[in-house]
Amino acid sequence: PVQLAWLVGALALSFAIPFLGSDMLGLPLPIYYLCYFVLVLSFLGVYVRTTGVDLRALVRRRWAINLVLGLLAGAFVVARVLSGTGTPGPQGARYAFELFWRGVLYGTVDALLLTLFPRLVTLALLG
Repeated sequence: PVQLAWLVGALALSFAIPFLGSDMLGLPLPIYYLCYFVLVLSFLGVYVRTTGVDLRALVRRRWAINLVLGLLAGAFVVARVLSGTGTPGPQGARYAFELFWRGVLYGTVDALLLTLFPRLVTLALLG
């Protein structure tokens, strides 16, 4: 079916981007992330347009429980990270940039590809 082809495409993309960007080309991390964001968001955008996914209906569906579960999962991750030993890192404006670029943007795009997308495919396969 078409949905399985999309899933295989996502798997290939999630392997190809780091392999090509990091291993083969050795891109600097900010450039790698930019490529990752553009490629993944383009892939997901084409998926949504091609398959006719109604994003508004998905957001409205069980939004309260999804918000609560997301906040709980986020709190768990933050607690886990803060419980570890810290490493020296950037300060000031560079810290804010890295927090947004690597934390918020990369985390969001990665979650879309590795969590939300497989759920969309599963929903489509189950009808």
